Amino acid sequence: MINQFKHQATFIVLLLCCNVALADKWVFIGDSLTVGMIGNGRDFKARVQAAYAKQIDVVNTSRVGKHVTEYVREIDGILRQHPHARYFPILIGANDVRAYSERKARWLRSKLVTVLDKIVAARRVPILMRLTYNRRQEGDPRDNFNVNVYDPLIRQYSPRWFNQRENKGLIDVHGWVRSHQQYLARDGVHLTRSGYRAARQELLVETMAKVVYGSGKANVSESDVSLIGSAAPAVTQQQNAHSVQNTCNTPDVNTELAMNLELVQLIDNRIDRCVC
Repeated sequence: MINQFKHQATFIVLLLCCNVALADKWVFIGDSLTVGMIGNGRDFKARVQAAYAKQIDVVNTSRVGKHVTEYVREIDGILRQHPHARYFPILIGANDVRAYSERKARWLRSKLVTVLDKIVAARRVPILMRLTYNRRQEGDPRDNFNVNVYDPLIRQYSPRWFNQRENKGLIDVHGWVRSHQQYLARDGVHLTRSGYRAARQELLVETMAKVVYGSGKANVSESDVSLIGSAAPAVTQQQNAHSVQNTCNTPDVNTELAMNLELVQLIDNRIDRCVC
């Protein structure tokens, strides 16, 4: 009787833990643009649920005026604070760049690499996005940073979100804002409320989340379908070309079940100590 009760209790605890584990946690890293797009995360969470029938948890660490150097100092604490978070979307650097120079590009790349390396070392998935567009800056210097800094890093650290056909990051905030300037606020950088809502749906739900959760029920435009479809072969090629270390540290869709099974085994080992 006692053994039967113990087995039943073990099953219930294991089931509860697995249900918690199956709710993917997304931790956003960014500045004012991410504050506008994500806010408290409730709307993004609801849109992902509606589009893909997937429950997720959302944390937004973004702050207005945030600099990449601040995240260099804070990323260890963020990782400790959210030990079960899986995806880390990153839209940062706009407050750190003005005119383009090779020196500034090297500096920015080194700071981003520090953040990305720590996320990967913790066996999480970084999702780096391209810098946004600034209508008031002549010559569009942010696009130079995208081409020379962000796109190579996205290919290396976020290969599932790299568009091989167009040779650039899949979550192209710069291109989207530049082609939707009706959503720009008066300062030429930030978006209007309707702009943030549109960007949340098109860039984050229909593009970023789609890579993870599939087509689902999302109302995706033909351009989005072709964009994501063109990136799929690149993922396979990139993973084949990657080192063993990068392959292990950047789990893809095919490894998610294995990760969950790993967690189940860990829970099973700790149940007798009630550390679930």
